[in-house]
Amino acid sequence: MKTAGPAFERGQATDDAKERPTAERTANVNPSKAIITCFRNYAVFSGRAPRAEYWWFFAFIIVAVLITGRVDAMAFSGASVPPLTTLVQLVTLLPLLAVSYRRMHDIDKPGWLIFLPMIVSVAFIFLSTIGYASGPNPNFNAPLSGNRFAVLGTLQAVAALVILWWLTRAGDPKSNTYGPPPAA
Repeated sequence: MKTAGPAFERGQATDDAKERPTAERTANVNPSKAIITCFRNYAVFSGRAPRAEYWWFFAFIIVAVLITGRVDAMAFSGASVPPLTTLVQLVTLLPLLAVSYRRMHDIDKPGWLIFLPMIVSVAFIFLSTIGYASGPNPNFNAPLSGNRFAVLGTLQAVAALVILWWLTRAGDPKSNTYGPPPAA
């Protein structure tokens, strides 16, 4: 199997790399490599990201938020907004979106689908505020009353679970619509 050479070093997969099984191509993704890769490709929304790269970066964010949250609680207990945690979240937002987008590409799905739960949330907020701009009206039947509220909440939960399921699936071992498999 070829793993070196000018084409491989430029990020172009060789013919052998296109045919590598998923387990082999993600075996070399360790936590530090995944974190560095995600920060280097912070605005790259094309191509593919292996499952291990996404989950190591996700775990890094969780640990960083937990640690900074604890430091914020000790050092900035009177602050209304935890400054360190907010900084970590802002710094990791774009790299997380980019690696999520590429992760969806790895399973041959369009990257915009990661925004599906957010789209449902925006629709939820929009529908819950319709009619309230002109003030309270006792004759107004709110668009999100009763069962409608539960239905939209359920749709949001289902969308989030589907995205989570897709993110946990193994990537395509061969080339797909979004390019060759990522080289580990």
